[in-house]
Amino acid sequence: MPWPPWGARYTFDPFPAPPGDREIEAERWMKRSGDVGRPDLFFPPFPSRGTVALPGGSWCLGGRCAIPLGVAPVSEGTTAGRWVDEPAARNWSPEEEQALRLWISLARCYVTFSRAVACKVAEYDLTAPQFGVLEALFHLGPLSLGELAEKLLVTGGNVTYVMDRLEAQGLVARERSGDDRRVVRAHLTKKGRSTIESVFPGHVDFVRSLVQGLGSDEREELRALLKKLGKGIADGGSPNGAC
Repeated sequence: MPWPPWGARYTFDPFPAPPGDREIEAERWMKRSGDVGRPDLFFPPFPSRGTVALPGGSWCLGGRCAIPLGVAPVSEGTTAGRWVDEPAARNWSPEEEQALRLWISLARCYVTFSRAVACKVAEYDLTAPQFGVLEALFHLGPLSLGELAEKLLVTGGNVTYVMDRLEAQGLVARERSGDDRRVVRAHLTKKGRSTIESVFPGHVDFVRSLVQGLGSDEREELRALLKKLGKGIADGGSPNGAC
């Protein structure tokens, strides 16, 4: 079966088969086409739809495409000469650059920190939000769902979902307030209190280990600066601090 020239146009669909099917499909296709000596190719099935110029010897015939490994299908009409890959000029001030770098550093640190904590909490057969609810009720006592949402910085709907899961495990209970029937309060059950009591000391030690890279004074300074930054944004330091 002849290989068409580079840039020839053939029908294809840009949605490949699931990864697990590619090796099987490659073997079947090579047996049918006689191209058993082309191990550098894989052949996911594509329904016949649309036409494009496929790069690097990729081709389609009868609704099936052969694509060299490492070469992705391109959109219709796209060629390398039309790509816009030049990095954009950094047309902002040194102060804006400083702010952007700070934001990136904060975001990366938060993601790294929260992932580490979530992995630890998973050892307790809990999610981070579930652990947050148990910890809040453990140290603050019964709270309304609205108060929990405020403490955990989540929406009321998220708190309801987390409470549903915890209640199904027998760790919390909900009851309507006697003063205002519209208010639903959350309580720890005996099982819930026993669970948080058993894991919290180890959790505290784990979090301490995460911040060991900073000295005691640095931790206090960082905490004060983060509180100052967050309060400034919340109080209107940024026009888009809240949406």
